[in-house]
Amino acid sequence: MFLIDDDLTSLNFMGLVLRKHEGAIHRFSDPEKAISSLEELQPDIVITDLVMPKLDGFAVMAEVRKFSPKIALILLTGQSEVESAVEAMRRGACDYVTKPVNPERLQAAIALAEKVRREALAGESCADFYPVELATLQSQLRQLNDEAQRALIVALDARERETKQHSVRVSLYAAHLAQQMGLPFSRIEEIRAGALLHDIGKIGIPDSILNKPAALDDEEWAQMRKHPMIGYGIVQGLIGSGEGAEVVLCHHERYDGSGYPSGLRGAQIPLGARIFAVVDAYDALTSTRPYRERVSHWEALHEILRGSRSHFDPDVVTKFVKIPEERWAEFALSAKEIISQCEGAQSGENLPPAVARAAGIGA
Repeated sequence: MFLIDDDLTSLNFMGLVLRKHEGAIHRFSDPEKAISSLEELQPDIVITDLVMPKLDGFAVMAEVRKFSPKIALILLTGQSEVESAVEAMRRGACDYVTKPVNPERLQAAIALAEKVRREALAGESCADFYPVELATLQSQLRQLNDEAQRALIVALDARERETKQHSVRVSLYAAHLAQQMGLPFSRIEEIRAGALLHDIGKIGIPDSILNKPAALDDEEWAQMRKHPMIGYGIVQGLIGSGEGAEVVLCHHERYDGSGYPSGLRGAQIPLGARIFAVVDAYDALTSTRPYRERVSHWEALHEILRGSRSHFDPDVVTKFVKIPEERWAEFALSAKEIISQCEGAQSGENLPPAVARAAGIGA
C-alpha cells in the first residue's frame, strides 16, 4: 500500500493507524518518488492527497492508472473540496476520506478498496464494481463530519439521557444490517447517518412531553408524532435529502401501513427506514428502560419475528435473524467506546448553525 501526502503529520498519523495492517505500507511525502517506485514495490492500494506540490492527486491517479488499472485508489480531500472528490471518483477512485483523517473512516475505505482489488483481479474494473452517480456522491460528501456528529449526540443527550446511547448503537446496527443486505458503501453510510440522527427532531418537542412519566394524551401524541418531520427539516441541511434523511422521516412507518407520519406501506417505505425499524426494535427490547426490563437476545428475536409483515419487512427480518448475537454485542461495546469520547463535550457550543437554531441555542 502507498500513502502519499506532503503533510508529514497526516502521513505519519495514517501510518500509525494502519500499523497492524497486513502487507507492506510505504509512505511518500513526494508524489514523484511514489510514482517512480510503482514498478519496484507493486502496491495494491494507493491513498493519495489531492492538494500537493509537483503532482496533485489527479495527476497521481492518472499515473497509477497508466501503470495498472487494477490498483485501488483512495483520495484524501478537505471538507471544502466536494467537487474535486466527486471528480476523482469519476476518474476511478473507489472511495475518498476527508481530512483530518478519522481512523474508522480510513479503515472502512481500505476495506472497500481491498474488495475492489479482489474484484479487479477477477476481471472486473473498479468502475464495474463501484458505479458512481453524481447525486449519490454529493449526498455522501455532505454527510456529517465527526465533530458535527459528536455535537449532535451531545444535543440529544441534553434532552433525553438515554437517547445518545441508543442512537449510536442503532447507527452501528443499521449499517451492519445494510451491509448484510448487500447495499453499496454509499447507501450504508447514508443509512448509518440517518440512524444516528433519527430522533434529532425530538429537540423540537417540549420537555413536558418527552419526560412525562405517565401515558401521553391525544394532544401530546399529536405533538410527539411531529418529530420525524422536524428532524427531516433539520437533517436536510446537514446530510442532504437522500436515504439518510428518509430514515429520519420514515423511522416510525410500519410495514402494514399503520405507522406515521404518512402511513406508508411495504415497499413505499424507503429500505433504509425498513432496516432501521428492525434494529431499533431490537435495541429497545434488549435495553433497560424506565418502564420495563431488558429481554434476552432470543426473546427479542422472537418478538421481531412476530412483527414480521406487520411492523417489519419480512425480507429484512430474514437477514437480521441470521446475524449471530456476538456481532450485536461487539457493536454495543463499540458504541460505549464512541460515547466515552463524547462525554467531555459541552452542550451546544460546537453545534452546526442549523441544529443550534433548532435546539434554541444561541437564538
